[in-house]
Amino acid sequence: MVFLYINRDKDEKRRETFLANNAHIGNLKRFSAIDGNAIDRDELINRGIISADCIYTNPAIGNALSHISLWSGVMESGKTACIFEDDAILCRNFEEQYEKILNTIDSDWEIILFGYNTDALLALDMVPSILEGAFVFNNTKFKKNVGQFSSRNITTQTIKLREAFGLCGYAISPRGAARLTGAIIPLRRMELTINIMDGSCHNGSLDNFLCAAYTEMNAYCCVPPLCVSENDKSRSTIWNGTDFYY
Repeated sequence: MVFLYINRDKDEKRRETFLANNAHIGNLKRFSAIDGNAIDRDELINRGIISADCIYTNPAIGNALSHISLWSGVMESGKTACIFEDDAILCRNFEEQYEKILNTIDSDWEIILFGYNTDALLALDMVPSILEGAFVFNNTKFKKNVGQFSSRNITTQTIKLREAFGLCGYAISPRGAARLTGAIIPLRRMELTINIMDGSCHNGSLDNFLCAAYTEMNAYCCVPPLCVSENDKSRSTIWNGTDFYY
């Protein structure tokens, strides 16, 4: 079992922190992220990767293309991948729980979120077509105690996902990778409907696009999560909420 994490070449400190937080996990393989600061937008437009009306910042393009590059590998290999961003913290028994998920979930799944942002709502189909719910987290308590997460054993279950923010960790199947790649390329202006944001949202980041896409997919998330992220927006290179919501 191989797990991929996305890390920019210049972020050696984040790499060291990620590996220290997840020293209990085997087979962690680094993927060199696409540097948004080195992007040539005109070249990407000419190649049909983005459209001229794309409102992604260059760092947001780099983030999106890093994930999409890994999706291409999933499609080419025909094998599922587990993908993590370099601020993810995995629970102590992650590998055991992931094996359990694969043995119990329907084979036609497309994406499974191992974690999600705790400063936003999470929308689930608790009983598909019968009972839906939106759930809020105590993010203040989480921030104080997040350092304990890697030492915890978690017993999780997969629940049908409707909407969530955050890409700290997920599994994607070849079918899911093909569906998402076909829907998002070229990166372009879209007006997205996201109910947990109580309205419309600009397609200004991969995270926004995916939040709106899950409802149409065979998407699941782990409850409770198997990985978490502090999601420190003060350190984010792509976050600017006013660009996305209205």
